Amino acid sequence: MKLKFLLPIVFFILASVFWGYSNHLKFSRCQQVNQELMKEMKKITKESESAAQFLNEGDSFSHPISLSLLNDHPLELLPEGTYLLIFVSSTCPACLNVAQDLYADLSHFEEYGLRVISLSRDGQEALKRLMSENHWPLPLAYDPAGRLHQLFRISGVPSIVLIHQATVRLKADAMSIDRKRPELKELLNLFLGPTGPGR
Repeated sequence: MKLKFLLPIVFFILASVFWGYSNHLKFSRCQQVNQELMKEMKKITKESESAAQFLNEGDSFSHPISLSLLNDHPLELLPEGTYLLIFVSSTCPACLNVAQDLYADLSHFEEYGLRVISLSRDGQEALKRLMSENHWPLPLAYDPAGRLHQLFRISGVPSIVLIHQATVRLKADAMSIDRKRPELKELLNLFLGPTGPGR
């Protein structure tokens, strides 16, 4: 009688020990996987934080910045060059007018080394329509993932960024482009030397 009563208790104890040990192994494996995952997440976070560098006025970059032009030709902003980036949207007629007006006003600096480039987050099809329907006069780069918009902290269009010798020299958004245009011309005259226009 005692043996009959004792057998289920022994079985229950053994089953509990086995179940506990099995769960302990599962928990240990889960803990190990989570620790590995946490290490990986910390690594990714550190990489993304170091990659998430923003360029404001006065900031410099040491490596070329790659752009994808609409004609599938890559373009690199080289550290020794002078570039005017004009951020636009094909669905914003005012942006397009500002970009064309700026280009008409500043295109004579191209013979002294200025590269004027328009950039948009729009898809390639919309930009191809813009090129063909509006006879777009300046190179057009597309940035659908917003990588360059993020790099230069562009939050609205139109916006401009002047880069000279790998340093952001001037930034302006829709509210300040007209006000900063004299400063932009002054900087271009200064950077492109005594043979540049207006000297």
